[in-house]
Amino acid sequence: MKKIVFPLLLFILPLTACNSSSETETRTQSSTARTDAKLSQESKEIINEYNQIFIKSQHEPAPQNINQKLKDILPKISQINSEKERNNLSLNINMRLGNYAEAYAITNKILAIKETANMKNFQCLLIEVLKKPKNEIEGCYLYSANLYKKQLDNMTKDDPYYDQTEWAYYASLLHANKTEYKSKLRQLADSKSAEDKQTYETMYEIETTPDGRKSILDNYKP
Repeated sequence: MKKIVFPLLLFILPLTACNSSSETETRTQSSTARTDAKLSQESKEIINEYNQIFIKSQHEPAPQNINQKLKDILPKISQINSEKERNNLSLNINMRLGNYAEAYAITNKILAIKETANMKNFQCLLIEVLKKPKNEIEGCYLYSANLYKKQLDNMTKDDPYYDQTEWAYYASLLHANKTEYKSKLRQLADSKSAEDKQTYETMYEIETTPDGRKSILDNYKP
């Protein structure tokens, strides 16, 4: 998988693959451990099968082979008795397969259960990819921005996630057609130390280049 360029994208894309099989194994084991108490044996077996496909995908030279395995397992996902796990895996598989309409429908289910700024932001990206009306795209990003603003209002500036949340807030407003926030992103990028400068420059390019945000979805590709 391509390396994600900024930690924020790990929040926007909560289901993106890790960059190494060992890291993947550690995370998937941890995820399964947290839900083991309520998962049926059948559900555990399905999740384990998915995890094995995912781990092997790190070294599979032919992406079509992995995609076929994901297509084969997708019908089984509906049998998982944890709604959270079922939605997460269904979203991840459909994103990997490029089934963006199906992925969008799943984000609606997830947001109906628990509304988070990052998932809403991710849904806005899917709305863009699906070429929905401009007013719907901008309305989604404005809603996302309001969710990020609520987070910022409850954070101190020394919070380790403050800068990332502020960036997401400004970027959401920019994509809601509040064009003055392009300069806010520029100022934020310029304020960073040399160590973080390149990361923010890359993010600035993604947020301000036409269709730049759609390149985020490349992280789902092999």
